[in-house]
Amino acid sequence: MFGGKRVCVDTSVIINGVLEELLKTNKLRNATIIIPYAVIAELENMVNKKRKPGFEGLNTLKTLRNLAKKYNIKIEFYGERPNLEKITLAKSGEIDAMIRKVAKETNSILLTSDRKQYEFARIEGIPAKYYKPKKIVDNKRYYKPKREIKSEYRVEDIPEKPEYIILAIRILELLVTICGKENAKEVLDYYHSIKLISEKALLKLYMLLKGIEVTESLNRPKLSVQEHQMFIILLERLAGRKVDEDLIFMLELELKRLKKFAEETNSSVVSDNLLSGLYNKVRLIANNTEDIKDILVNIHSSNNSWGNHEGDI
Repeated sequence: MFGGKRVCVDTSVIINGVLEELLKTNKLRNATIIIPYAVIAELENMVNKKRKPGFEGLNTLKTLRNLAKKYNIKIEFYGERPNLEKITLAKSGEIDAMIRKVAKETNSILLTSDRKQYEFARIEGIPAKYYKPKKIVDNKRYYKPKREIKSEYRVEDIPEKPEYIILAIRILELLVTICGKENAKEVLDYYHSIKLISEKALLKLYMLLKGIEVTESLNRPKLSVQEHQMFIILLERLAGRKVDEDLIFMLELELKRLKKFAEETNSSVVSDNLLSGLYNKVRLIANNTEDIKDILVNIHSSNNSWGNHEGDI
């Protein structure tokens, strides 16, 4: 049926049995199958969340790999790999658009079980074939938890209250001023990877970040250890907890270490005013009693910004 042709598969035909059926009925012999990296990313996200469709899709791709030589099928991976934000917004059509782009750029026939995907492909002039699903997709967790467990993230969600939204915006303004917008996203992704921010909270911060604009940014690619500690304290407050005094104490120790470093090297980078001012303002901001922008006065008080000393992350 598709012998000698190029076909592009979307996620739906992989997880609902269509691709497996086409393989078993020998309709893909001598074909070239294009698998978008957007599809791989979506399947990986499902597997990481222990969703059944992800595991079933993984098994289908294993079957494809095993039968490729027998049926003279060529497999190619193509396209852009989406970031976490696009994967999370998959229902809005971001991933579908990336898959259609792959089909168009590779001159492939798009195989899909998603009616909307099929119709949009036809509108864009992309050859497409619609298949009814061969089985019902069960999106439940592959392993059911035996008992309810506490969230593994420090910030599970951002409460829908004005004071928390304002605090989140101020934290993002500070982050963008230090790192720039693109680097700020990388910092947020890093905090997600180390279990500080959940995917749900991360998505909300992404949405707020889109509206953040600052007149001047240091555009530093990395934060110093002290700055990471400062943001951890602010995230604790954002999660609705009272700030742990131990965290404040840890920050104070690091600031003293930095002061000692400056004294030993006769450096003018760090002054007493910078140290005491930053410490006091972090404590105030953590208690949500002072505008977060004021802390920038301390950061900008030196021409040489933090991050040049040992201990950067």
